[in-house]
Amino acid sequence: MVVQELEFSEKRRHFYENQYRVSVEIDRWHAYAQEVVHSTTRKWVLASNRDKAPRILNAGSGGSDYGIALPMVHLDLVAARIDGIPNAIVGDVDSIPTSGNMFDIILCVGSVLNYSNPIATIREFYRVLKPGGTLILEYERSGSPDYWLQHGLSAPCVRTTTFYGKVSTQLWAYGDQFIDNLLNNNNFKRLNELRFHGISSAALAVTKSPRLSSYFTVADHYLANLWPIRHLASNRILAVEKLAH
Repeated sequence: MVVQELEFSEKRRHFYENQYRVSVEIDRWHAYAQEVVHSTTRKWVLASNRDKAPRILNAGSGGSDYGIALPMVHLDLVAARIDGIPNAIVGDVDSIPTSGNMFDIILCVGSVLNYSNPIATIREFYRVLKPGGTLILEYERSGSPDYWLQHGLSAPCVRTTTFYGKVSTQLWAYGDQFIDNLLNNNNFKRLNELRFHGISSAALAVTKSPRLSSYFTVADHYLANLWPIRHLASNRILAVEKLAH
């Protein structure tokens, strides 16, 4: 088990060093995902902190600030991704090298959670977030139709193979109840939720073409969060609040 975890960790580092790009040019499927994640993250941060200058941790940032014109600490596994950024920290999201109760907001988006240990990572987010602080978290769902034949309708936590651009990559996909239980057990309260890649996710399962499936994102703008389409969504983004014990 330890050997498998080390192997996965090494593959994750290789993926971030060599394949991962925060760019609209990567492929149309992930370009749409980045558009939704960036705009939603920016909107929720600005809406939750109108009257103060929050201390923000951008966990697994890849060097992107999502268009948020506020100071933030960038944390990333790969030094080259955050080279030259002030207050940047090289480290892993499941073992954050800072003291506790430091941040008003933590951003962990771009499916960073799917390449990490979710139990340790959410525990760490609780530790370094101030009471009343906000965590914005996004992940890829095991309920995506593309995974049904491999793992059933919605497995709690499965290791699976997917794509990024023209390369194959492995990640952990999570069920909603699994993530909700982790958040509840760590004393987080849900504030907001958005799902995306709904109908387009079903189209990808049928066509196996990211380019063709991306055309269905037009309908996703209106339908991805409605029942029953929301259960098809490949991605979910949450805003949760840290409650004091």
